[in-house]
Order: sequence, then structure tokens, then C-alpha cells
Amino acid sequence: MQQTPVILVNQPRDNGDAEVKNILPNWVMTMPFLRAGRGAMHVKLMLLFYKSGRLRIAIPTANLIDYDWRDIENTAWVQDFPPLNRPIIGKDGNASSFASTLQMVLTKLNIPNALGAMLIDHPNLPLQSVDMLSKGWSFSKATVKLIPSMAGKYEGWHQVLRQGHTALMKAIIDIGAHAGQTKRKARISESELVVECQGSSIGTYSPQWLQEIHSSCSGISPEKWLDKSKASRAKLPTPPIRILFPSLKTVTSSILGTDGGGTMFCRESQWNGANFPRELFHDSNSKRGGVLMHTKVRRTPMLDGGADYLVPFQMILGLWKPKSSPSISSLVTSKGKQIDVWEEEDDTEEDEDEEIQEIEPNAAGWLYVGSHNFTPSAWGNLSGSSFTPIMNITNYELGVLIPLSEKPTVAEKQANELVSWIRPPRKYDLSKGDKAWCQS
Repeated sequence: MQQTPVILVNQPRDNGDAEVKNILPNWVMTMPFLRAGRGAMHVKLMLLFYKSGRLRIAIPTANLIDYDWRDIENTAWVQDFPPLNRPIIGKDGNASSFASTLQMVLTKLNIPNALGAMLIDHPNLPLQSVDMLSKGWSFSKATVKLIPSMAGKYEGWHQVLRQGHTALMKAIIDIGAHAGQTKRKARISESELVVECQGSSIGTYSPQWLQEIHSSCSGISPEKWLDKSKASRAKLPTPPIRILFPSLKTVTSSILGTDGGGTMFCRESQWNGANFPRELFHDSNSKRGGVLMHTKVRRTPMLDGGADYLVPFQMILGLWKPKSSPSISSLVTSKGKQIDVWEEEDDTEEDEDEEIQEIEPNAAGWLYVGSHNFTPSAWGNLSGSSFTPIMNITNYELGVLIPLSEKPTVAEKQANELVSWIRPPRKYDLSKGDKAWCQS
């Protein structure tokens, strides 16, 4: 291990300047640029290069600190990618979206400069430059979509669609989990996306931003609303969002007690704010008992299932459900047959419809896992116009989007299996004094 070259990406100093420096033998630390030193380098990402040529990519939700891996429930997405038999020479015009996004992320994190410093003592590194990724490894079987938020200001659709919640929106369209998807719309005309957001840090939520993020989660282009005033958007009904965050009772009754709540952040001033959306809050309870979750989504066994721990991880779940219906399976057809509302009836006329049969991605839901908390600092604020959109992002974040089944009942089962919290989450009983855990 002492001979293994390691590049570590860290939070920049207070001035926010990008830096590269040697910190240990064979270790180089790099820091990306942050405007005015404001924001966080919050990305969790590992690229592990094996002597066999294999590249393993891991996106965990845990910070690189011992208690995140030892005491707190976290999640990791991992996939191996094989080397290409013949590395591509010259420009690669057919780089996959996965590879091109990953290269953009590494460039923003100041990895090119760190690689240059590492190559001085290690000239035979498997990765000689960031743009070699798409030329040296095959990413054609990537099972997820990368969702980045790179700190900065982005103008124009070409840049905006690659960052923050608009990147999430585009990926949701790509997997067919967007509003108005052909097959889903043909089977049920009125549906809504119910979003469950699990995180370890609470943000400032304006009515406009909640509409903004739910619109992207639904795969709806901002072109439909960007030219509308903030005042008019603020008057729209609150979207179906469930913000999952551990209640005071959950933290105090967990194994580690209030000492275990140190990686979850909600201020008293936030919670008591006049316009704070307390009515959207639901308790974050681990399926393994009282452990706090630092996941942002996949369940990972850690400690004895009978124990009580806290769960602070970052995950967002989106499931399409019929509007004003208590459950997916309780609808009845005109023929009196009870069916899953998105499942086809035995109707030959519908089967012969060429539009229904067209090949189009379709998903009844999706799961995001990564570093993003449910905050504007992580997902960005969109402004400007439908002609010239502007995305401002404070933090560096990265995660993956996992498509669920096109069948809602199956998607619901997948969601219940993949997420670490108990579903449905318990809504805070505000009338009885239920409140979020807040650090003093």
C-alpha cells in the first residue's frame, strides 16, 4: 500500500484557490476552485486501477472519516469496467455520456494538475491524462447515469443540462421516467411523482425552489416555467415531496444517542422559520433499527440487525402514482376488473396501437444515490430565461441515477428493497410537538 500512488481530493482553503501539493510519499492532494471560498467539495468518488487493467468506480455516501464507515449507515454504488482491447487513438467522437461526464467531473476537481504532479515520480500510471478514460476503458455497460453538480455559474442550455437538478432532469428523461412518457400516459392520464428525499443536511426551501426541484424530478424541462415570475410560481400548490430527516425522538433513542447526530445538520432557526415547510417532514427510520443514515440510497448491512442506530445518508426516491389515489393497486376498470393502473388490460385494440408499441425507455420510478443533500447548495438554483438559462451551484457533488421497473408494483417493491429507511416514512406529528433533530 505504501507504494501505491494515491490522489486525494480535498476541501480548498478559505480563499477557495485551486492547489496541488505532495502530502505523503506517493500521495498528492488536490483542491478544486471555489468562488470566494464559499461552498463544499462534497464529492465522494473512488477510481481504483488494477494491475489486470480493470477499473473499479465507487461512489459512496460516506466521508473519508472513520466514524462514517464504522458507526453510521452509508451506501456505495460500485461497478467494474474492463479495459478496451485496443485503446482508441486520437479524438474520441463517440465517448459515452458516462465517460464524458466523468471526465468533466475529474477536470473540475483539478485532477489533471494532480496527475501531472504524480507522473513526475510515477511515469507509468495506467491513466496518463483525464481524457484517456474514454479511450482506454469500455463504459458501454454502465448501469446508471452520472449526476454531477460542479460548483460554479453555468449559462446556456448546453452547460446547464450537464449540472445540478437539470442534469437529473435530463437523465430522468433518458430512462423514460419523465412526465408524459408515452406508455404510461396511454394507461393513465393523471399521475404525479411522489418524491422522498433522505439526507443529512437541511437547506433553505422557498416555494419556488420546491417547485423547481420537483419539476426536474418529474423530467419536466425548465423551458415550461422559466419565463414565469417567481411570485406566480410561489402561489402554486406545494408539490408532493417528503423530506426525510431524523426527528429529535429518533436521534435521542438511537444507539449512539445525541452523540451520533453530529453528521446531521438542521438549525433551530431554520426549523422555527415562519415559512419553513415543516409539514413536508417525515421521520428517517432505518430498517435495521435505531441507526442514523448518512445515505444519499442503497442498503448496506453493517451491524447486528437487532440494534438501534441512526441513518444519515443522501438518497432521493421518485415514484409515479395515480393522482388522488390511495394506492396503485386499488383502481377498477370500466369492466369491473381490478388492475395495476399502468398495466395493460387484455385489450387487443390497445395492443395493436403502433404508438403504444414504439420502443421507448420506460420507468415507473427512479432512485438517486450520491453526495447531494436535498439543498439548493447541492442541486443548484436556476434563473435567467427559457432562451438563456443560468444555473448557480455552490457545492461539488456527484451521484448516480438508478432506473426502476416500468411496472409500478415492481418499482414499489424495488424501492422498498433498495432504500434503507422504513417505507412509508412516518409523517411528523406537528400537533404533538414532533420536531427535527437540531444541533445547538
